[in-house]
Amino acid sequence: MIAIHPGFIDTIHEPQAVFRALLDAMSRPGLVVALPAAPGACPLPKAMAATILTLADHETTIWLDPGLAARPEVASYLRFATAAKITPEPHTATFALVCDPLTMPPLDAFAQGTPDYPDRSTTILLAVDRLDGATAANSRDAQPEATLIMTGPGIDGTATLDFTPQPPQLRHQLAQNRSRFPMGVDLIVCAPDAIAALPRSARIQGGS
Repeated sequence: MIAIHPGFIDTIHEPQAVFRALLDAMSRPGLVVALPAAPGACPLPKAMAATILTLADHETTIWLDPGLAARPEVASYLRFATAAKITPEPHTATFALVCDPLTMPPLDAFAQGTPDYPDRSTTILLAVDRLDGATAANSRDAQPEATLIMTGPGIDGTATLDFTPQPPQLRHQLAQNRSRFPMGVDLIVCAPDAIAALPRSARIQGGS
C-alpha cells in the first residue's frame, strides 16, 4: 500500500505565504526567493512540493518527467493533495514537474498557449541542486558560461541566474521561448529551499 503523506500543516496561512513568495519571484525574474513554508514528508523536493501544492487544483493537469512518473507514490500524492489530473502528454499540461533537467523535453514540447489565450500554457517546475541569482543596473563582470543574463519587465538593468544542472541548450531555448511572447512557457526553478522565475517575458542575452 502506498503511503499518502500530508501537505501543508497550516492549510491556510502556509500556502498564502508561498503564493506571496511566488508572486515576488515571478514579478522580479532572476531573484532567488526563500520559501517561507514547505509541506511535510512527501515524495517531491520541498520547494517543488510547496509550489505545486500552492498552484495546482482540480482544474489543472500535471505532467511528470519519466523519473517521477515511474514512482506511483508521486501521482498518488499529487492527486490526494491537489485533486489535479495527471497527464502523460506535456503539451496538455498546466504544470510540468521536472526532477531531471538533463532529460527535460524541449520547451516547445509543452503547451504554448494561443494568441487569444496565452495563459493556457505550461508552467514548468524545474528541480535543481544549486541556485544563485543577482541583479545589477549595469553589470559588466565576467559571468560563468552557464549563467543566464536577463533583461526585461521587473528587472533593474540586468539580472543573472546560475543554477545546476541545466537542460541542454537552455539559453537558446529560452530565447526562442521569448520570441513567441505573449505565448510561451514560464519556468520556476526550484532549489531545495528557494525558487527563482524565468518567465516568458524575460529576454536572455546570447541565446540566438
